[in-house]
Amino acid sequence: MGRAFYEPAPDVAATAAGLIAEHHPDLTDVPIVYVFRTPASKAHARLVLGRALRVTGLRAFLVSLAAGDVAVDDDESRDHTFYVMEIARPEWDGATPEARAALVDHELCHFRIDDETGELKIRAHDLEEFNAVVARHGPWKEDVAMFLDACATHP
Repeated sequence: MGRAFYEPAPDVAATAAGLIAEHHPDLTDVPIVYVFRTPASKAHARLVLGRALRVTGLRAFLVSLAAGDVAVDDDESRDHTFYVMEIARPEWDGATPEARAALVDHELCHFRIDDETGELKIRAHDLEEFNAVVARHGPWKEDVAMFLDACATHP
């Protein structure tokens, strides 16, 4: 697929700001870096439209170092973890405003504040299932049933 290129994504940040205010108030003060990726990456032969990432360890340290944010004598500066929302630029450009909002909302749902620690974490999807299994067996487990209920409430 070749080399990926990244650029700031102010349109994504603006969309996220509205969604955070309306649906994700726990993320109001969370610094998230919004970036476009060209081309989209692939996973299991499918395009990845977006990705929520937690950047830690050496990568986070190197970003902090390059930004001049590293204070060697400050113990609190040892954790340079930050969060990124990566969106596929070509797919964003071809999407409707509704699809863009749904994509950003989806990625924002991956970010969650841990109730016990107060730390930001990355959350997995609520549902992982195959269409064929649901077609053959119906809502055989709770997450599938909840997903189908959510679908039924949407006009």
